[in-house]
Amino acid sequence: DCQSDPALNRRKIYTNRCSFKGCKQKELIKVLCENCHQNYCLKHRHETDHDCKGFQDTGRGVSRAGAAAIFRTPQSSSKPTTSGSSNKPSAKVAKPQTTPLSQLGRELDSERRQRQAMAARTVQGGMTEDEALAQAIQMSMAESSQPTQPSKPLTQQEQDDLLLAQAIAASQEENRREQRRRQEAAQRREENKTSCQLS
Repeated sequence: DCQSDPALNRRKIYTNRCSFKGCKQKELIKVLCENCHQNYCLKHRHETDHDCKGFQDTGRGVSRAGAAAIFRTPQSSSKPTTSGSSNKPSAKVAKPQTTPLSQLGRELDSERRQRQAMAARTVQGGMTEDEALAQAIQMSMAESSQPTQPSKPLTQQEQDDLLLAQAIAASQEENRREQRRRQEAAQRREENKTSCQLS
């Protein structure tokens, strides 16, 4: 009459069953989707892996507090069951109420999207995003290769600074040439020393 069953203990630990249709995987901890607030296994935890349709198939995400409030309401019989232990048939998912104000909001939203798409096409000149990006890079490269022309005459201080900077650059270039000449001369001397041998 031993009641110690290791498999029974294991089943009690892994109680968080995946809500994905056909998946029977159970996890040690809950892995809740932020949009639909359903529990999933590690394989189906990402929205793309379980074809997330939002909270109660509305296409929208709801905060945790909002989902908890909806589940607490008496009309929450439409919530999907995740445990599968309920034998009651689940009711249809309630769709959002359609009012003239909500319809107007949807129309304004679609108009705004159309205007944004039109503006993007106008700005890009009928080009695809990749073509517009390539053209922008090409124009930027062309601008950076051209010397910049000052838009206003330089002040006396700016002219003096420019002359000083040019003199310093010329001095540095002359110094580099002198160092290269010395290095080349030292290399030739080394080569001459190694080529001379006493027999």
